[in-house]
Amino acid sequence: MAIFIPVGQTSDFHGSMAEMKVYEALKRLPDNYYVFYSVIWGDEAYSNYHSGEADFMVYDPTRGFLVIEVKGGGIERDLDGNWISIGRDGERHSLKRSPLQQAWESVDKFQRMLDMSQNETVRKYRIIPAVWFPDLD
Repeated sequence: MAIFIPVGQTSDFHGSMAEMKVYEALKRLPDNYYVFYSVIWGDEAYSNYHSGEADFMVYDPTRGFLVIEVKGGGIERDLDGNWISIGRDGERHSLKRSPLQQAWESVDKFQRMLDMSQNETVRKYRIIPAVWFPDLD
């Protein structure tokens, strides 16, 4: 089983059953993988402090990192290109940006951190975005 950080199962998964499903699925990864849950990042370089969260980051020592954005419930994209999340209760919520854009935003922040490392091996790691819709058939 992969090594999870934080250690031990998170109690509420921010109220997200979808994140709990992904957490359980990621347990099947090999022992040399690391899974980071709810990774918060911030960028103080901008005058309007910008922060965000990666739902999951998976580290494979031979390949690098995978940032996973989890979206539960239903998901739609309308004809104008707007993304809509549909909750368990059927309520529709407009998303400010696509789930993949959310994942790319985290990738950008973490990749810049790796690129600034003094360690050449660390600078070689790449980060890839992914989106997981665990509630879709």
